[in-house]
Amino acid sequence: MFNMKALAGGIALAAALFLQAPAGAQEAPVMGDLAFGAADAPVTVIEYASFTCPHCAAFHAETWPRLKEHYVQTGKVRFIFRDFPLDEPALRASMLARCAGAGRYYSFVEVIFSQQLNWARSPDPVAALGQLAKLGGIGEAEFRACMANKTLEDAILKMRLDGANEYKINSTPSFVIGGKVHPGALPFAEMEKLINAQAASPAAGSGGASAGVPVWGWLAGGAGLVVVLGGIAVYLRRRASA
Repeated sequence: MFNMKALAGGIALAAALFLQAPAGAQEAPVMGDLAFGAADAPVTVIEYASFTCPHCAAFHAETWPRLKEHYVQTGKVRFIFRDFPLDEPALRASMLARCAGAGRYYSFVEVIFSQQLNWARSPDPVAALGQLAKLGGIGEAEFRACMANKTLEDAILKMRLDGANEYKINSTPSFVIGGKVHPGALPFAEMEKLINAQAASPAAGSGGASAGVPVWGWLAGGAGLVVVLGGIAVYLRRRASA
């Protein structure tokens, strides 16, 4: 069973999420890209990450706060987080963050990463995510509906497949800056160097052909989505035979 005492380090963040919860009906799930930062920022950074990836959690604990403060919030960088789940628990975490709605999406991303050691190592990661959802103001019924949302699930898997096809992403975290892929949990100094070089480039602002483009319409044809990558492929085969 999930140990609520293990959440001690994340209660403040979870409480902040609860305070941000919209009154009344839940917001619609985020189905595509949701950029953080100024639309006219000279540089776009795209991160492909998995919520169960320790290196991704390290990046969000060590580099992301400084990147956000010095570049995103100052209008120098437009940041886009894209899901690249490495296993089923990561997929479920991606679904939870997106079910929080646009207003709280990035806050949930930060909380899920900060609590990774607690929920991802739990005997039942989905139940542990349900506890995080509750602390963030998402009730049990809403959480169950989120986990059962096949349209959202397939959209996230399609985002992963597109990342593999378009940028040849095969590890997390990976960052796309100026159309070039930079793998690994980059320290702030390295990220700063890449951003400044891109800002000085004539192609500044281009994060790649599809950077920031909404992903509505991904699921035309729905059936036939195949992701032949690690645990996700196993999961899809298991779901198809259920």
